[in-house]
Order: sequence, then C-alpha cells, then structure tokens
Amino acid sequence: MSLKDKLMQRLDPEGLKSKNFGCCTGATMPSRRLTATLIDVSSGGCECLDGISFSLNFAGHSSWFGEYESDVCGTQKIAAGLICLRDQTGFHWRGGVICGDGHFIGIEDLDSCDPFLLEFPALPLRKSQCCSESQHLILTITA
Repeated sequence: MSLKDKLMQRLDPEGLKSKNFGCCTGATMPSRRLTATLIDVSSGGCECLDGISFSLNFAGHSSWFGEYESDVCGTQKIAAGLICLRDQTGFHWRGGVICGDGHFIGIEDLDSCDPFLLEFPALPLRKSQCCSESQHLILTITA
C-alpha cells in the first residue's frame, strides 16, 4: 500500500469520501495547491521536522496529498494529507501526517469550507521513528 493510500485511509476510515462529493466549492478546486508546514511545539525531540514545508496537490474528492523526503531524520518520507468530509453534523477537515511508521490525524470544525488557512492542534506522532510520542507537532495548511 502506498504512503498516500495509508494516509488517506486513516483520514477517512469510515469511507465517507465515497458517500459524498465534498464539502463545497472551495474543497473541490483541482487547480488549488496547498502548502503543509510542520511546527515542533515541544522542547526538543522533533527538531528534524520543525519548519518543514512542502506542497500538497489535489487528489480528488475534496482531498490533497503531498510527500517530502528528509535525510535529517534518517531517510524518511514524510507525507501530509487533507480531506474535507461531510457527516450528519456537517462538514469538517481532517489533516494528517505520516513519518516513518508514525502518524497523527487532527480534526478541525470550521465555519469555512475553503482551506485558505487550517491549523490542526498540536499532536504527537504515534509509533514514529522521527520523534518521541511526548513531543507534539502542529500541522498548518495554507493556500
């Protein structure tokens, strides 16, 4: 399974993406390129990921995905993804990161369906070789 498939499966474990066609117009713009940035908010431990920025490209069905290869944390591929899903409570954004075998998934319930600026709360990378679970990263998405 590709890194993209692994992350998108974690972002949409209930398969909601196949049941709806996105949140709204802002979430379905194929030409929109987004930038993912990781910020280490802990006191050390994830410095190798701090400040890394890379592009996310539209992946269809209100989702974006991008990869970055880092030789700072050993040779690790880092991936970030974003998806807008609609359920019975409305729409929400899910953003996630995979580094090595570790990952985190954050959820943002915003009044906007346009991903001009999303900041997912500080979360640890679970089971990662990149940093300790006591360290926390923020994922920001900008257009």
